[in-house]
Parts: sequence; structure tokens; C-alpha cells
Amino acid sequence: MALSQIRIFDIKPSDIVAQFASICFDASLSEIMMALLAGASLMIFHSPEERTGSKLIDTLNLFSITVITLPPSLLSALDPQKLLCIRTIISAGEPCPTVLAYKWTNSSRHFFNAYGPSEAAVCATIYEYDLTTAAQLAKYKTLPIGTPIHNIRTRVVDSQLNDVPVGMPGELLLSGMGVSRKGYIGTINEKNNKAFVTLNQERWYRTGDLVTTIGPDHQMFIYFGRMDNQVKLSGCRIELNEIEAAVLTCPGVTHCIVVLHQCEKCDDDHGALAAYVDGTATTDFIQEHIIQKLPTYMLPTYMIIHSSFFLPTTLSGKVNRQLLATDQNVHCRHTNKTPLTSTEQHMYMLWCQILNKEYDINMVVDPNDLTFAQCGGNSLTIALLHALLVTQFSINARVYAHMSLKQMANLLVQQNDKVDDIFYEAIMHDLNNDTIDLNDVVHSSHSRVLDQTSSILLTGATGAIFRPGRVTGSSISGIGSTEDLFILMLRGCHELGAYPKLKFPYDVTPVDM
Repeated sequence: MALSQIRIFDIKPSDIVAQFASICFDASLSEIMMALLAGASLMIFHSPEERTGSKLIDTLNLFSITVITLPPSLLSALDPQKLLCIRTIISAGEPCPTVLAYKWTNSSRHFFNAYGPSEAAVCATIYEYDLTTAAQLAKYKTLPIGTPIHNIRTRVVDSQLNDVPVGMPGELLLSGMGVSRKGYIGTINEKNNKAFVTLNQERWYRTGDLVTTIGPDHQMFIYFGRMDNQVKLSGCRIELNEIEAAVLTCPGVTHCIVVLHQCEKCDDDHGALAAYVDGTATTDFIQEHIIQKLPTYMLPTYMIIHSSFFLPTTLSGKVNRQLLATDQNVHCRHTNKTPLTSTEQHMYMLWCQILNKEYDINMVVDPNDLTFAQCGGNSLTIALLHALLVTQFSINARVYAHMSLKQMANLLVQQNDKVDDIFYEAIMHDLNNDTIDLNDVVHSSHSRVLDQTSSILLTGATGAIFRPGRVTGSSISGIGSTEDLFILMLRGCHELGAYPKLKFPYDVTPVDM
């Protein structure tokens, strides 16, 4: 992979490559190996704040970064004229709009669109955008994902794993040196057998991505989307059925369909999650319920109480998710005749400033209903808003994209109230670190952990990496022994779905939450 990237991206020893992805994500392997094997310099960000907004631009210019890999959602928020030092841009993680590539490409800057899953060593195909052939891509909203790199073989198949005719859509299969030999470690065989198949005595990985071939020789792939219910939003993989399962646990909910909503009225070109719910529960009650079960990036932006009887269906009687994905009626309930207070107007002006939207003084919205996410906000822009609240109003409160306009406006009203945020900065510092020593937690002046610790709540158990010495024999160094109580939080639709995610050197008793 790295050698192919060095050749295609033309990485030279004089280049300075930015490691934008955290070491916890597979994309960082691409950045690190590509830079080091080429003899180039690798710039590592010191803090998450340097990865957003104006600080990102300042950091890239300060270190004269020449090569960077970014998701399209972040690229669209940056100004190419402020990053003249960059000569090579790699878009990855999400479908890249064609207009975005045109915006960033010039005679001295090259633009690439890369694709690849973790199961096939991060990168499998690459496409270079060329202004001379841009007219040929006008009919496509997104860039092709390109052609296979060295030592990667591809095929497009139907649901029965038969090759589809040239130019017809089908599932993309990958084979070659980059494909995992062992599959998913610590999981049941059923998952491995479904994802990794043997065809003609060769091991293939089923990506679950719907593609087709284009071009004169049909050697180039264009990506249509996921074949299952997994979508990608702001660089995060999201299983829609997990959101549906969480909503269905709410009392009063009888039916739920979640889609990635994308229509002409969306403020965010990358879409938003919309949940269609049938039942007696209110939207506020459902949101309060699922916020305890799902991470922020999986919370639906739109919650529509709708009888399942009136949802559009296909000829086979199934709910037509494609029609729901472009349903403009989700925006109708967010406009009424409720005038905004002066404080709410002030907060809404801040939203428009962060999201580069034109502020309409005559606009009327429901402050109890409208959220920052519905206006196009995401995890990146919410960080900018938080920084703005700190610098302009000395408000160091917790804000998130799914807070309503009224909730955020109340922060301005209550800015002089004493809130228990003593440990906020310390907590955020720990969360942003790639690793943390448990001994430091116990003896930290910011910790409320008692000296004699007997119960430990371990979050993020499926993504934790314990270095040698952190877990020794039957105990975690400096914390306790086998008599201690460890509580591990795992997310899954049911016990059988959650338990295989964990590999822990102790006896585990599952408890439903």
C-alpha cells in the first residue's frame, strides 16, 4: 500500500506529510508509512484543536505542509487560497463531491480520491482528478474511487457472488496481499465466513459497497453507496439498524426507520440522520431516551412522529428508504410564527457566523425545536462554536450539535451561574489523549477515585489497547486484583451481538442495560 501511494502521489524526501488521523484510526497507517518509507517528514498534531478551523490552517502553514489526507466534509470548510503550501491533497473516508475536487485543483496542486476498508490494509483504489477530463465527470455527483493499487485484485458480483456484466452495478470484492488473512479476531465464525469468501481458491473480502465500472476499458470504479444499512457521516461509520434498535427500546415506540436524509433543503451537503417513528412517545421523550444509549454522532438530527401506515413503500411492500432519504417534509415542522428573544437572536447569529450562513433578521423558527445540527452543524463546527463561546463570553460549558437554540441561548443568560465544571478541562484533556496510565488517574489531583478502589467502570472497552505492563497477569497494574469489580460498557442490539466484541482476561457476566 505505502509503496503504491508513494509512487502515485509522487511523495519525495523533501515533502512534509501531515498525520491528520489519530493513531487510533486505520487512516493514520497510510499517512505514517507513506511518509517514513519515502524519507519524507511527518508532522504530528499536538492537540485536537489544531485539527479544526483557523488553527488547522495556521498549523499547516506554520509547518509548510505539502501533503495531507482529509475527509471531504472538512475540505469543503477550508479555503484553498489560504493553503498555498499544499501541493497534494488526498480525499478519503467519504464520497467526494466532484465540485470539491474542482475547487481545490490547479496547475500546482494535485487532487486524489482514495478508497479502502480496514480489512484490506486501508487503501485499495486511488483516483487522480484531472481538470482536462473534468467534463467527462459532469454527470457524476461524486468522484470515482479509481483503479486498484499494486497487489490488489477486484471483482464486481451480485448477491450470489456471480460476476455481473461489465458496467452493471454490484458488490465490490477485494483480494490480494492487503486482505486480512485471519479476519476479525475474537469474533464468531459466522461473521468471518460472511465477510471473507473463497472463490476459485482465492480469498476475497466482501466490502458491502455498491459500485460499477466506468471508462473506455471499464477498469475504473465509481461508488454508489452501502449495500446494507451502514452509512458514513462526517467520517464515522454508522449502522442504521443500531439506531433503530435504540429507538425501539423507548416506551411507546412501535416502529422506527432511520435513513441518511439528503435533499435540496439540507444545510449540510453530506446529509443528516432522520428517524421516522410510529407510536405514542413524543420526540423530546425519545431524544432524552436515546441520548443515554447512543454516541452523539449517531443521534438523529430529525425525529418525525409518523404513522408507519403512511410511509412510502416499494412494490414488494417494504418501506421505500430512498424516497424517505429525499423527503423535504422533515423541514416543514421547524418553521412557525414564534419570534426569537434577543438572546436567541444573538445565539442564532453565532450559529450563522460559524456555519457561514446569511443571517435573516426576519426569519422565524421554533427555538425549542431547531438544533445546531439541523442548521448544518457537526462535530467539527461545534468545536469552533465552543471556542467562540469561551473567547467572547467566557462560557466554558458543554455544548453539542443536538442542543436546541433555546438550550444554547440559556447559556448566555446563565453565564454568571456557578456550574460544577471544575473537572471539565481535565476530563477533556484525558479524552483527547491516545493513551492514559491508570496509575495517573488514581493519583491525579483531579480524580475523585478513592485510594482503596474496588470497582472500575471501563468505557470504550472494544477500542482499548493495553500496552505491556498495563495489564499484567490477573490485575491491572496499580489498580486492583481479581477480586475487584470491572464494569465494561459494550454497545450491541443484543447480548450475542455485543459479547463477541470483547476479549478480556477475566470471567465476564453479561448484564442487560
